[in-house]
Amino acid sequence: MTCLSLADRAEYMASMSLNALMKNCGVLTNAELADWLNGANIMRHPNNFGGFEILYGFDQHAQDFIVVKNTNPEGPHFALIAE
Repeated sequence: MTCLSLADRAEYMASMSLNALMKNCGVLTNAELADWLNGANIMRHPNNFGGFEILYGFDQHAQDFIVVKNTNPEGPHFALIAE
């Protein structure tokens, strides 16, 4: 993975904040994902994508979400949360 300079990271974060989907996204570890999904209403996409699973539903704050869950035991996982 390439390390971003602070200037590059600031530009990257600014461009993400302009996109309705990307401004509420993040990369989660296994523990962070498990903690965040605790109490959520979770559904699973019926298709197998070989290497990842799609979870969607409503979190404990009634916000819509989509998670791309990595089947690698170490993660990482990618989550999008609706406003």
